[in-house]
Amino acid sequence: MKFMDLDNGNFKISDILIISRNTHFSELLEKFPNNKIWDIKNGYRWIYFDNENINEKKLNISICFKNENIFEIHFSFSNSTQQIWSEWTTEKELEQKNIYDFFLTSEFGNKRKYK
Repeated sequence: MKFMDLDNGNFKISDILIISRNTHFSELLEKFPNNKIWDIKNGYRWIYFDNENINEKKLNISICFKNENIFEIHFSFSNSTQQIWSEWTTEKELEQKNIYDFFLTSEFGNKRKYK
């Protein structure tokens, strides 16, 4: 399975952890009590998975829950260049975009919208 199943939306973080629409915050908190958590105190809570090895790439994955239900998943490359605003350039940003586009195309093809 690729790191995301385009038919059912399952998101594979590791061989032992697949996030589905039925995954609940308390379940992940119980399994990963040492992961960084951010409780926004308005029903939204995040759990973070850093430097996960997915298809030969190191990814940082942030999963947002509204109450107990999954709301969204963000991911970024662990080795992406962290920039400070004073060093930001259009060229550097386009380079990062090209890296992400190549990764997404190799994983999913050219389609970018799914059910």
